[in-house]
Amino acid sequence: MPGYFRIIKKQRLFIVLALASFFLLSLPQPAAAQTEPSYALNFYRLECITETGKTRLGSDEPYVLILTADLSTGLIQQLLNQVFSDVDSGESRNHTIRLWPLIHDRTKLSNMIFLVAILENDRSNTNNIVEFSTLKYVRKNLLTYVKLGHTRQKISELMRADMKEAIDAVRKGDTFIAEPQEVRITGADLGQANSGTSIKKIIAGTGGESHYRAYFELMRY
Repeated sequence: MPGYFRIIKKQRLFIVLALASFFLLSLPQPAAAQTEPSYALNFYRLECITETGKTRLGSDEPYVLILTADLSTGLIQQLLNQVFSDVDSGESRNHTIRLWPLIHDRTKLSNMIFLVAILENDRSNTNNIVEFSTLKYVRKNLLTYVKLGHTRQKISELMRADMKEAIDAVRKGDTFIAEPQEVRITGADLGQANSGTSIKKIIAGTGGESHYRAYFELMRY
């Protein structure tokens, strides 16, 4: 008899464990955490189609100025790629710069303005250009434009003019190859980037008898 009761107890234990396992498996499982994608816009190449002044001795020394503004906060970041030396027609230079830290909200990109200017370095101090256009002029005006309730398109237009005026004040003999232009990110661009496709953008300039292209890429991370 003792052996019989041990068998019964084991059977009951087995049934209890089976029922418990079934109950736990039937409970709804928590959904896997969804990680929001991040986005970044990078400058990665400057291409010289035609160098400045075909009859001029020597090669070009171009540089790219990039101004990024967050309309929701009024923050501005100014970037200067390295001054490329000894650039001739048909050559390109690769140099990657992220225009803003990783952006984790797609809607935030609609409040970002990315402005780009390409110049030929002759006699200016490029560090002065960066400091002046960021700290002393453009940001102050941006805050005013936002406060006045201007549209995004109007703010972009006004900021391009402000950026050019700020650079003009300190560029000395440097020549504009491309005056400030916007690298515009559209909803369609974001949709493609969200599917894993990298989006290429090009800013072209033909100032000073030269022809250059600056390349940008929007990517999802």
